Formats: sequence, C-alpha cells, structure tokens
Amino acid sequence: MNKRRAERLMMGFRAKLMQGGVNYTGVIEYISTTGIYLVTAPT
Repeated sequence: MNKRRAERLMMGFRAKLMQGGVNYTGVIEYISTTGIYLVTAPT
C-alpha cells in the first residue's frame, strides 16, 4: 500500500546547494510535486 501523497520520479540530476556558508554537491535522486530527495556530500 502506497501512502505517499505524490508520485515520485527517478531523476539522477547533478545539483549544487549552498547552506549556511557550506557548499554541497549532490544528485537529485527523486522528484515529486511535494519535494525532492537530494543525496549530498560536503565539499
């Protein structure tokens, strides 16, 4: 039984994120109308 509100789509896009003076690179694994799942590592 799927309890998710929105369908998730597999992506694999590379992404960069800046948070609190720290830069991160990562990959957007999944995206939906309610958000994303981003796998990161500090650089």
